[in-house]
Amino acid sequence: MPPPAKGPDERTARFLREVFQRHYRSAALKAPDRLRKRELAFLPFSGGMMQRHLGFTSLNDLRTHLVARVPGHAYYSSAYYERPGAPTMEEKGWLGADLVFDLDADHLPGAKGMTYPQMLAEVKRLFVRLLDEFLLGDLGVRESALLVVFSGGRGYHAHVRDPRVLSLGSHERREIVDYITGKGIDMEDLIREKPIDAKEVRGAVRVTKTIRLPRSDEPGWRGRITLALEDWFLELWKKGREDAVAEIAAATGASPRSVASFYRRLFNDRDLPRERLLEKLREGIVEFLPTDSKEGLAALRSIAERRGVPLKKGETDEPVTSDVKRLIRLPTSLHGKTGLEVIAMSRKALDGFDPLRDAVPAAFSDAPVKVAVQQPIEVAIKSERFNLASGVTEVPEYAAAFLACRGVARVA
Repeated sequence: MPPPAKGPDERTARFLREVFQRHYRSAALKAPDRLRKRELAFLPFSGGMMQRHLGFTSLNDLRTHLVARVPGHAYYSSAYYERPGAPTMEEKGWLGADLVFDLDADHLPGAKGMTYPQMLAEVKRLFVRLLDEFLLGDLGVRESALLVVFSGGRGYHAHVRDPRVLSLGSHERREIVDYITGKGIDMEDLIREKPIDAKEVRGAVRVTKTIRLPRSDEPGWRGRITLALEDWFLELWKKGREDAVAEIAAATGASPRSVASFYRRLFNDRDLPRERLLEKLREGIVEFLPTDSKEGLAALRSIAERRGVPLKKGETDEPVTSDVKRLIRLPTSLHGKTGLEVIAMSRKALDGFDPLRDAVPAAFSDAPVKVAVQQPIEVAIKSERFNLASGVTEVPEYAAAFLACRGVARVA
């Protein structure tokens, strides 16, 4: 889909305000928990200055504001304040903040070459990994304290509302991000030499050492590193010799002789079939590295850092998580660049969630609307697929709103 235009013309803007207003009148809006302690903020369709430093005492007051102002975007604070409507941050009286994680298409390699549905599918895959492996897994977040939110645009948010995290400062929150993204992992602690034999030779003790990894079933980054190495070997075996040697050299930084030995043991060792090699790897045993233990140790640590961490790290937007006063999308509001609803859900509901089906507002009808399309496009929304030629055509209202918000069509 072409990139969105800067803003709608007056007729299109009027259409969008009408359908957004209908949503805010009829939808089952939900107020954020502890609404009276939250700051709210709104951005009009036309852009310009954000209206913020607003406080509301009830859901009815919030609905009245949304129906009257019809913003293109609505936000609320991750923070709780004594006086959320105070005009300056100093006057608000910070009480604490939810721990928020944000993942959208900006974090995807190659996102520019993806269609919008492809972006949504890949972001969801990485977001599920963030939730299951790191938040619910390593960090032990209780599912009852976790709110999962589709942003209405190109990604998802996770709100941790556990009393234990509310008082965390920016530094502590940044450390959580560092753990998730694998920043600063101590490879010397994870991958070590282990003595396996000692012999006395001419009055001196000669110690034989081998290299040991964590077992793959160990918790946290310990087991994750070993699993990452297994994944890397599986990918390596799919490559031709020239590409595999180049990949090994880039990952290990080892000498050409050691790289050749590494390749030979990994690909051609009849005494250590691949399945047996992987079994040993999962137990933390490596027998395919250069014979010099120091070079082998350095090579394995380099592989883990250069290839293993990127394979297994979680993705999240660091500035969002570390910010203790962040404004985040308001659930049940609409996203002004898609017309889709910001949907809050449980982790379980996320599995079957399809944004282009489940986040289309119920207030947007099937009534035909004439739109002028800038160039031929294909759109899949609400279980329907539209192949539109450039020029004026008719589409259902929900599709017209999506196209108009995306800036690829205007109301004719």
